[in-house]
Amino acid sequence: MKTNHKATRMPHKSVLFSILALAVAVIAQPAAAVCPATVTPGFAGDLNAVYPNGDGGGDGGAGGDGGGAGAGAGEGKVLGGLMTVTRLSDGAVLGSAVTDSTRGLVTIKPCSVDGPVLLTLTGRAGATYYDEGMGRPLQFDATRTLHALVDRFDENIGVSALTEGAYRYALNNILANAADVRAGRLPLQTSATAAQLRTLTAAQIQQANGIVLAELNAKLLASYKLTSVRSLPTPLDQNSPTSVISTNRYGLAAAVTGGISAMAKATQPASTVPGLDAGEQLANDLSDGRLDGFALDGKPAACSRALVTYDAPRLPVALQVGVNSIAQRFGATTAFASGAGVAELTSVGVPQFLCLSATGDTATLLKDGTVTVLRNSCDSGATSTTLNNFATRVKLLEGSGGDATYPNRGYLVKDDGSLWGWGSTNCGVLGNGATAVGYLTEPTQITGVQNVTSIASGVFFTLARDSTGAAYTWGVNYNGTLGLGGNAPGAVQCNVANQAPPFNVAPAVLRPTLIPGLTNVVSVAADLVTAYAIDVDGNLYQWGLIPLRYNFADTTPGYVGDYTDQFFPSRVTGLPAISGIAISYYMKMAVAADGTVRGFGPNIGGNFGSGTTTPVITPAQVPGLSNVVEIAASVTSPFVALLQDGSIRYWGGCCTTVSGVIDPWMVRTPTAPVPGNTLFYTNSRGIYSGTLPPIRHVKGNGGKVILYGTDGSIYLFPKSKSEIVFVLAVEAASTGSALPKSGWWWNPAESGRGYSLEFSGGNLFMAGYFYDASGRATWAISGGAMSQDGLRYTGSLLSYANGQSLTGTYRAPSAPISLGTISLNFTDATHGMIGTTVPIERFPFGPNGINSTPLPGVPESGWWWNAAETGRGYFIEFQGDTAFIAGYMYDTSGNPLWYISGSAIANAQTYQGNWTQYANGQTLNGPYRPATLVNANVGALGITFQNATNGTLTLPNGRQIQITRFRF
Repeated sequence: MKTNHKATRMPHKSVLFSILALAVAVIAQPAAAVCPATVTPGFAGDLNAVYPNGDGGGDGGAGGDGGGAGAGAGEGKVLGGLMTVTRLSDGAVLGSAVTDSTRGLVTIKPCSVDGPVLLTLTGRAGATYYDEGMGRPLQFDATRTLHALVDRFDENIGVSALTEGAYRYALNNILANAADVRAGRLPLQTSATAAQLRTLTAAQIQQANGIVLAELNAKLLASYKLTSVRSLPTPLDQNSPTSVISTNRYGLAAAVTGGISAMAKATQPASTVPGLDAGEQLANDLSDGRLDGFALDGKPAACSRALVTYDAPRLPVALQVGVNSIAQRFGATTAFASGAGVAELTSVGVPQFLCLSATGDTATLLKDGTVTVLRNSCDSGATSTTLNNFATRVKLLEGSGGDATYPNRGYLVKDDGSLWGWGSTNCGVLGNGATAVGYLTEPTQITGVQNVTSIASGVFFTLARDSTGAAYTWGVNYNGTLGLGGNAPGAVQCNVANQAPPFNVAPAVLRPTLIPGLTNVVSVAADLVTAYAIDVDGNLYQWGLIPLRYNFADTTPGYVGDYTDQFFPSRVTGLPAISGIAISYYMKMAVAADGTVRGFGPNIGGNFGSGTTTPVITPAQVPGLSNVVEIAASVTSPFVALLQDGSIRYWGGCCTTVSGVIDPWMVRTPTAPVPGNTLFYTNSRGIYSGTLPPIRHVKGNGGKVILYGTDGSIYLFPKSKSEIVFVLAVEAASTGSALPKSGWWWNPAESGRGYSLEFSGGNLFMAGYFYDASGRATWAISGGAMSQDGLRYTGSLLSYANGQSLTGTYRAPSAPISLGTISLNFTDATHGMIGTTVPIERFPFGPNGINSTPLPGVPESGWWWNAAETGRGYFIEFQGDTAFIAGYMYDTSGNPLWYISGSAIANAQTYQGNWTQYANGQTLNGPYRPATLVNANVGALGITFQNATNGTLTLPNGRQIQITRFRF
C-alpha cells in the first residue's frame, strides 16, 4: 500500500468537494484457462505493493502476468529456507523454491482456480534468519517450520509466528474439537496432514487470521496496529538502513514481528534464538485465540518451562518496548516518528496531582528508552521539577508507594540487565544495603540479581523475578513477607522508621536474596504485607500475613483483623491455572486462563464483587465477569478488569468506617463506565465528562490503577478514595497522532471530488461529494462505529431525496436509499485508503498546513445544522485564517445537491462569502473526470457565530436560521 505524503499546492476549489469512487464494482471473472502456479526464488516486484484482485498482481486466471506476490519470513530475513505452496482442496504441491540469499524472498504466481493455499517455510542446512533481538543472523535449521494459511494473494505474504498462531488456531478450533483439546481428551494440534487441511474454506481461514489479528492489535497502540497478520514484514538484517521500514502494512509488520524478537531477548537473555522461541510461545498461546500465557490445552505456552519469553500481563508494555526499539533502529524517521511517546508510567510516592506527601515522583519510560521524572514537592508550595534523561537504555520501569507514610522507591532495568533503584533506604527496603533513614534522588545499582522481568513492592519489602524463573526478595521481614522463614538468613535487626512498638524493630534483609523452593516463576505481585508469585503452570503461591476476616465488632486495642502468618511460599488451592493477580483491601483477584475471575479474602466492604460482604475464604468465581484478559488494583484502589474487547469493569476499593459502614460511592459489583458520562480530571480542565478509549493494558501502582489507551492516552484511577474519577495523565493528542483526524479528505491525483469526515467517540460520520450520471452534483453519507483500533471503517453508503432546498420552505427528506458499502482504512492521522486501492489524505487549505494556528475564538470545526429543519446541514472547517463550508441539501425537484464556499476570514466570529456550484465531475462508480465550475455565485452566504457551537446563518433570500454544532 502506497500513500502519497508529498505536499500539494492549493488546487482550484473544484478539486475538493466530491466523493472519490466510494464503491468498486464487483467484476465477474470468467472461468480460468489452464494456469500453472509457480514458485521461484527471489522477488523483483514492489515490496510495498498490494493486489486488489487478490491474485498477487496477476490476472486472476490464466497468466499471472502481473509478476506475482513476494513471500518470505516474518522472523527477519530467512536466507536459504524452503518455501512450499500447497493447494488445500486436494493437497497438491503447486510449487516450492528456496528463499534467495539477499532478501530471503520467493515469488509466487498464483491461480485463482487454486483457491486457498498453505505456505510452509522450512529450515535447511545452512539456512539463517536475522534475529532482531540478537542483532545478527542465526541458524534456521531443518527442525524449524512455519505455516501461513492464505485465502487470497492481495498482499505480499509473510510466514511468521503470527501466521503460525492462526494456523494452530485453525487446527485446534476449526478442524479439531476445541472442547476435547481443552479437556485433554485430544492433544494440542501443532501440525496437520494435507487430508486434514482439505476441508478448510476461505471463510474459515479469514476467521483464524482475523482472530489472531484482533488479539494482537488489542495489545498494540493504534499507531502500530496491523492490517493483516500475513503481511510480509519489510526484510531486515544487520545492514538495513535506519529508515527502511515505513508506516505502511509491511513496515508496521516488521516493527511488530521484530519487536517480538526484541522483547524475547530482553525477557529471556539465555535464549540462543529468542525470535524463534518467542514465536513458538506466541503460536501456542494463540491456539485458543487469547494471549494469556496458556495454550488451548491449559498447558504453558512457552516451548519449555525454562524459556518463558514474555509474561502475559506485562505483554502489552513489553511488546511495545520491543516494537519501539525496532522502529527506532530501522524506522528512525518513519515508523518510529509515528509511535506514542510513552511506553510505561509509574508512581514513586503519591502521584503529582495529589500533594499529600513531601516528595512524589511520576516516572515515565519514553519510546526511546529514556526515563523522565516529574518530581513533586509539597514542602515548598506544591512545586514540580522535570528531570529529563533520569536514566537511559531502560527496558522496564516499576514503582511503589501510594501513601505518605510508605517508604517509597522506584526501580528500573537497563538493556544490559542491571537493576537500579531510587527512593527510601531505611532497613533495606531499597535493596542497596543501606539501613539508615534516607532518600536517594538518583538511581543507584542494586546488585545480587540480574535481568529482572517482574517486580513488585509491599510496604516494607520488594519481590523480583529474573529471566531464569527464580524469585528474589529484600526488605523488612514482617510476618514472613520475605518468604525466607521467621529467621531469614542474613537478616539484621533494624530500627524501622515511623513504626510504633513492637514494630519499630524488625529483622531486615538488605540486598536481593533468592527465595528457595520457588522455580519457573513467571511474575510476582505484592499486597501491603503479603507476597505472591505465579509460576509457568499458572499456580499461585502466597506468603506473609494472610488476612482471613475482619470483625468490626472487635474493639480489642491493636486489632487488625483475623489472619494467619505464612513464612514460606505456599500454593493456593482451589484455583485453576491463572495468568494474573491483583490485590486491594486484602482481597485477591486472579484471572483464570478461561477469562473468568476468582476472588478470595475477607471481602471488607464488599470488594469481592458479588454485592455482599460475606468473607470469601476459598477462591470463588466473581459473578458476571467473563472474557477478562487482565486485572489490576493497588493498596485500596478499586479493581479494574480489562476485557478482551478493550472495555473495563471496576468495583470495590476503599473504604469503610470503623463500624463497618460502607461508603456510599463504593461500587460492589463489576460496573462499566458510562459512555459520555464518565468523570475525568486534568489539572488544566478540572473534572469533566467523557468516554474512555479502548484500553490495551491495566496495572496497579501507587494506590491507583493505570490504564493504557490504544490511542496513547494514559489514565490514573481513581482520583482519590472518595472520587470515582479517571485522571488523564498522558494526553492522546501528544502521543496518539496516528489516529485519523476530522476534516476534508481527497486524492491529490484525482482532483474535483472529496469528502468530509468527523471522528467522535469511536464513531465516524462522512459525507461524500460527487456527481450523478447527468453531471449534476450529488452526495451520500455513511456513519457508524470505527474498528476497535480506530483505523478502519466499513458501513452502508446512503442517499436521500425530496428534502429541503437552499431557499425553499422546509420539507423532510425521504427514507434512505442504500448505494452499497464503503470501506475506509487509515494508516495515520492524515493518510488512508478507500478500500485497498485508492489513496486519500487530509487536505490542508493553505501553505501553513493542517495544523496552522487558528484565529482566537474560532468556532468548532465539524457538522452544523438547524435541529428544527433536519435533512439539511453544513460541514465547516477552520484552518488558520481560512474557513471552508460545504452545504448539503436538495434542488427544487428533490434531488440531492451540494454547494461549497470558501474564504479568508478577518475574525473567527464572522464569515462572508458566496455559494458556488460545480457539475460534470466523477460519478459514484465511473472513471475519473474533473469537475467544471457552473455557477460561481449561487447566492450570498453569511454566518455570525455567537460562540464555539452556536451561530446565525443568512440564506441567499435573506432568511436567517440558527445553526448549532451537531454532536454524533
